[in-house]
Amino acid sequence: MSHRFLYAAYTPRVGRRVRAGFTLVELLVVIAIIGILIALLLPAVQAAREAARRSQCTNNLKQLGLALHNYHDTNGAFPCMSGGTHGPGSNPMHNSRRLSGFVSLLSFMEQRALYDKIASQWDSNGDGTPDWPAYGPRPWNSNYPGWRYEVAQIESFLCPSDGVSKRKIGPFGHRSYAMSVGDSIQGNHGGKRTRGLFDRYRYRRFADVIDGTSNTAAFSERTTGDRGARLIRGNIAGNLGSGIRDNPTLCMATLGPNSQYATGVDVLTANVAKNTTRASGLRYQDGQPLWSAFTTVLPPNAPSCTVDNYAGTKWGIWTPTSNHPGGVNVCMADGSVHFIKETIDTGNLAAAEGARQGRTDSPYGVWGALGTIQGGESIGNKAF
Repeated sequence: MSHRFLYAAYTPRVGRRVRAGFTLVELLVVIAIIGILIALLLPAVQAAREAARRSQCTNNLKQLGLALHNYHDTNGAFPCMSGGTHGPGSNPMHNSRRLSGFVSLLSFMEQRALYDKIASQWDSNGDGTPDWPAYGPRPWNSNYPGWRYEVAQIESFLCPSDGVSKRKIGPFGHRSYAMSVGDSIQGNHGGKRTRGLFDRYRYRRFADVIDGTSNTAAFSERTTGDRGARLIRGNIAGNLGSGIRDNPTLCMATLGPNSQYATGVDVLTANVAKNTTRASGLRYQDGQPLWSAFTTVLPPNAPSCTVDNYAGTKWGIWTPTSNHPGGVNVCMADGSVHFIKETIDTGNLAAAEGARQGRTDSPYGVWGALGTIQGGESIGNKAF
């Protein structure tokens, strides 16, 4: 075999292209496949994250339930929704009996140090003269350290799905949870009695819960309000008048598109510029129903409404809300936690609130019955 033949046999063919990578079409196909996979996986990832948040929220409510039982064991009664110290109107050294029951639970929720400071006279500058009274001043006093966001932003009071609660809105500590006043509307005002587990200035006991602790709501969620927002979750419609007491559908009628209040409805919202916190969850320390109560009248994630524009608001419909799809978590008086769906039976929402004296059925179906402590309703096997 000649050298010339060997050279010809191993010489590359002239003009043959060597493939170096993907063509443009192939690259686009790969990108499209990756995009489809992400689109398929993202909802699953989001669902898993929400499941984790909801689980943590459930755990927070279980902690509240345990704290409630420990409080009762120690004091012989549950804390009242609103109570505390009182004095002359011009005297700043009291809290106007508006101290929230959540403050009373602090020492049973690994917040003993904060509770002890609030329960004692507070010497802010260490000069030996107390600046603040025991159990704090009025809850709207933003100068008191015990009410401030920087001191009292308590993780176990915040639902992880409540994104607003993680941001500082106004000067005070936030809270994602509220106390049950049952199916009472005007009944959660002043000297009138509520039909729920918690009341203003009154302490309920286990013996008062005739309907059974497993059938009686204690705590639920109320999403924190946002500045300037009109979302149903966390915000409150004002100036509805006393008609909502006799016909709660008037409150339901404030619902507009996209889970917002309808155009023309007055909405009480947080306004940081004016240092106001007229929205749910923005005063952890305030026992007024607007901040501390929930009612079992309208179904979860429905509107909340007040009788006026907050100039003297003390009663209304305070609906539990959450960012969990389809409902809210509720802690019962026995400490168990259940997920209550938006579709729960609410009976006759065109009926007036139940009688505050005697054992009378709630007009608001299973949901109303879960709120009363001695309504005498037979819930039976109805799901909730």
